[in-house]
Amino acid sequence: MDNTLARRLVAEFIGSALLLVAVVGSGRIVTGIIRLNSTKTSTTDFKSIGLAQSVDRFGGALIVGLLLAVMVVVFGAVSGGHFNPAVSLGAFLFKGLTAAEFASYAVAQILGGIVGAFVAIYAASGSAPSSVGAKGTLDPWLYVSEFVATFVLVTAVHATIRAGKANFVPLALGGWVVVMGGAFPQGLGNPAVSFGSVFSGKAGPTFVAALVLVAVQLVAAVASWSVTKFLYPQDASARAY
Repeated sequence: MDNTLARRLVAEFIGSALLLVAVVGSGRIVTGIIRLNSTKTSTTDFKSIGLAQSVDRFGGALIVGLLLAVMVVVFGAVSGGHFNPAVSLGAFLFKGLTAAEFASYAVAQILGGIVGAFVAIYAASGSAPSSVGAKGTLDPWLYVSEFVATFVLVTAVHATIRAGKANFVPLALGGWVVVMGGAFPQGLGNPAVSFGSVFSGKAGPTFVAALVLVAVQLVAAVASWSVTKFLYPQDASARAY
């Protein structure tokens, strides 16, 4: 099959949109739980809410991880199944994409993320987000968390490919996303998610905060490329980018 650039961009757009639907949609579950418990003030109730938040965080990470694994299987043969500009940047640095292809991928992924965020909010509330970019800047240590999350995510993808085990990318990617989402206080690891989250309502970061997140993610992707190339100087893949 001739996977034209148009086909690949459509695959990346759809996958990124579905990713944001999962990220934003799963993140709204605990909000409803807290709202239902907002009139209760006992210590037990607050502990229950804390437990619900922990369970919801892991559940949300599991949803996103499984979705990504499935999408890589479904769309991987068409576009490589990136759904993440940081992963696409790694593919460009490994010469799996041209500069023009990387730019096109990134635009499709970011637009998909924004559309996915709108769809998730509208599906949950019946209306568009009431506000955009309301959360503001993040604490400095959360950017460190974001760097680590992105570094490992991009490494998990490209190290697996260069080791000649591209069939295991869905497992490596989905597994790390579950760990990342469940254990990291700030672990998006994806510029498309960062920009899409701006349009996710009151919980979304400001556009400036999202830009800083994206800068950290792209630096982490470059660092991942350097380490992966050092560890795997010989490419044993079939160019599954």
